[in-house]
Amino acid sequence: MLVNSIFNSIDGEVNFYGQGMLTTFIRLQGCNLKCSYCDTPQAQNKTKAPFKMTPAEIVKEVHRLQGNKVTITGGEPLEQRKELIRLVEIFNRTRGYDFRVTIETNGSKSLKGIFDMACWVVDYKLPSSGMEGAMNHEAFCHLCNQDVVKFVIQTKEDFNVATQTIEEIWPISEDRMDFPLFAFSPVYKKITPARLLSWLNETSIPKQYKTALNIQLHKIINLP
Repeated sequence: MLVNSIFNSIDGEVNFYGQGMLTTFIRLQGCNLKCSYCDTPQAQNKTKAPFKMTPAEIVKEVHRLQGNKVTITGGEPLEQRKELIRLVEIFNRTRGYDFRVTIETNGSKSLKGIFDMACWVVDYKLPSSGMEGAMNHEAFCHLCNQDVVKFVIQTKEDFNVATQTIEEIWPISEDRMDFPLFAFSPVYKKITPARLLSWLNETSIPKQYKTALNIQLHKIINLP
């Protein structure tokens, strides 16, 4: 697999297992999108991967770092779909370890057939990202209450599109109540969390759905 880095930090963003949890990150190399606000450009180019490792070698390194909460991120992990599935299979069957795996993906890749192999954090790209047109319905339609949909907000237009998207893809009905958590994340140093919170409180979204204000804790305390 093409790997940018493996390191210990905290889960600075919202996920099923809890924000702030001590976590071993597996940052894979290569991304099919180029978002305007990307904060990991070093992980975009497939040809510049610092490491090439097998799934078994990656698991061995996580063992060395003594991690049991694992976040697989990128880049875009689903650019290496076959190998990613193999990696998670090894984590899930490793005896003596209770690995809790979260996968972060950018919303452009289908989760059909793999949506239940881990807890997912799926970005829904909004207008200011420049990548809204790349969104894939099959990245979102199978998500349930162990998953998170993340909206990165830079403008009021972004916010309006996010709330409209929730109501269109996940309409409230008696037949469907196992919605994912919807996390609203302000672009770092572009919009204040307080302003984003005020916009949320002006809508019915927090009353109808599980909703979180997602502040990047790792950046506040200067962690990778």
